[in-house]
Amino acid sequence: MSESLQRASESVLSPTILPSEQGSINSPFEVVPMPANILIRSPITRREEGEIQMVLSGNKYPATFIIVPGFEDVIGEQLGGGFYYNHSGTVNQLAFALAVSPHPAVSEMVEDRSMVEHPEDAVRVLREQRVLEGLRIMDLGCGMLPGFALAAKTLGAETFTADAEDLRPNIKAWVDGHTVVDFNTTTAPAKLARATGSNFDIVTENIVGSVPGRQVDISEPDPEAIIAIGKVLLKPGGYLYGTTIKGLRDKLLRKI
Repeated sequence: MSESLQRASESVLSPTILPSEQGSINSPFEVVPMPANILIRSPITRREEGEIQMVLSGNKYPATFIIVPGFEDVIGEQLGGGFYYNHSGTVNQLAFALAVSPHPAVSEMVEDRSMVEHPEDAVRVLREQRVLEGLRIMDLGCGMLPGFALAAKTLGAETFTADAEDLRPNIKAWVDGHTVVDFNTTTAPAKLARATGSNFDIVTENIVGSVPGRQVDISEPDPEAIIAIGKVLLKPGGYLYGTTIKGLRDKLLRKI
């Protein structure tokens, strides 16, 4: 296990396999609690009122967004401010990646909120400190605007993305690699391993399934399909974190 992951592992409570889930989440994974530093979500976010505009009907609906400012230069908008892409799941992905980072700036920010007055200040400090440097991250189901991967890249991580469609060239240039793949296929784990070299510290999914306006219509994969991908891509001690798929949502699995 790398030094960074060893220290990150020490920040979580003693892991346990949940008895009710032993049938669906088999070795080599164990279910573990979220690290204490997940509280970093509070100092980097703020609540904003806005509207969601539906793609097909054009109708607008009032909505409350939990957003992370400070990445507009690479995303083009605030992280978490979208609906189909760049939605709240991207904020959770970022908070988790920061939570397992061993960089002292993260813990200091969680323990002492007075060190930053606004989320923009917090993000600026984290970017300057490159708090995700040394971590290798895969974003499954990144969408056409991979907000989490782009944000993580500015924080120093090596980031890869995968989705059923290709990214626009100007966006793809910002990440370390993108793979076009159907997660439902049995060949998906091997394809991703060949394309990326595996050895990831974090594999996280933010899959929303079929989206209006996309060129492909693809169904949401089963949790077992994502677990199979994580099994192949993760290094021992690496984390699989789900944000959207039923059965994996907000669950943290660590590879034994």
